[in-house]
Amino acid sequence: MQRTARRKMIHIDSAKNLEDLKTPPGNRLHQLTDDRAGQHSISINMKYRICFHWNNGSVENVEIVDYH
Repeated sequence: MQRTARRKMIHIDSAKNLEDLKTPPGNRLHQLTDDRAGQHSISINMKYRICFHWNNGSVENVEIVDYH
């Protein structure tokens, strides 16, 4: 999981916009709701996600979580 998380965090860091994170489709990029409103998420695996705030092209408050 660590290698995949590192690769995906590099991908997030290099993204110019949220559309860049839609590929590969396995990222399953989506906007979160409820207590995580304002955050986006991509999948690391079936259990863990990288959650972050996208703010005008920069990424903030990045965390790896199992929020299910």
